[in-house]
Amino acid sequence: MKDIKNVLICGVGAVGSIYADKIQSYDSESLRVLVDESRLKRYLENTIVFNGRELNFNYVLPDEKTFKADLIIIATKFCGLNAAINNMKKKYREIFLTSVEAIQKRVDEIKPDCAGDIFDSYPKGSAEYKWQEDVLKMFEDDISHEIYRKWKEILAYRDNFSCKGCATCCNLACSEFSPEELKEKASKGDKFATQFLSIFIPYKTQKEAEKVYPQYLKLLDENISDKVYFYHCPKLTECKRCSDYENRPEICRVFPDNPLSILPESCGFYEWRKEVEPVALMLHSMVEIIDYYKTNIPVKK
Repeated sequence: MKDIKNVLICGVGAVGSIYADKIQSYDSESLRVLVDESRLKRYLENTIVFNGRELNFNYVLPDEKTFKADLIIIATKFCGLNAAINNMKKKYREIFLTSVEAIQKRVDEIKPDCAGDIFDSYPKGSAEYKWQEDVLKMFEDDISHEIYRKWKEILAYRDNFSCKGCATCCNLACSEFSPEELKEKASKGDKFATQFLSIFIPYKTQKEAEKVYPQYLKLLDENISDKVYFYHCPKLTECKRCSDYENRPEICRVFPDNPLSILPESCGFYEWRKEVEPVALMLHSMVEIIDYYKTNIPVKK
């Protein structure tokens, strides 16, 4: 395997800043951050502040040819630029940075006086090594349980809202998997794929799906970069009612089960999503941060 000597990062938002900061602290000459001209001007005039510290990176423009990267990290989290997603992206950055500080504070609270950075390597059996073990245990036993409990509260609060019968989820069910991929997953015992295929059938073309709800399809297209396949339920009547409502499967009964789902304003759960979004984003950020710590703390499992 080729040694990784030079790293190029695209995007220095919340996630990108963590990676860029750690790599630069190890070897500043091995890192470059890719920016366009407008961002370069902005970053030079207003230094990036992360976790209370100013970060000064070596920036390169797209036409830079002298820096050869062995590893490229794409650290852009959200795709699409409509107003709603832009607002969520801005919120997420603010929430992410707050979560970074909160978790770092808890890590520092149990830090021994002699310890350096949590990501440094220490001799097994040392006070610093035990600190790293205690941090990982705190993530597993305390913080992860807190996240799970709060997530359950969000889902329980969903019961205060109900379907308005807009039928968007019935007419335009979307999946990252093609019909063939879903069939393969179902054949291997995937419960969700089995239920999904028992209800939904694919549109023959995307244009056929666009006719149903063009605004919602546009919203999805602007904010989901990966290929999306559209399906519809043949049991939906012309009056937008389910002809087999009492026997609908679990995936229909619990939809939407993700408070960060992209929902049209006509959806009865739109206000639920809007209310719980800040907390859901905070929990999502904590999961990402904890995963980063768990991956990079050099303690042998």
